[in-house]
Amino acid sequence: MNNIYLVTVSYDGKSAHWEKQFPNFGDAVKCYEGFTDWGFADEFSTVTLRVPFGELSSKTFRRPN
Repeated sequence: MNNIYLVTVSYDGKSAHWEKQFPNFGDAVKCYEGFTDWGFADEFSTVTLRVPFGELSSKTFRRPN
């Protein structure tokens, strides 16, 4: 089994435009936790942490009106 941890970022409901693979859980979580706002999204950004057995966590940041 390939133990790859993946963090992805997508803007405004579109396909992921950024992703990074990690060989261990700790580094993936550190990266995931580093996202704290909507970035360059027009309306919202979604950050997802995927682990070898599926999606573990996802968070959405909405741009204030």
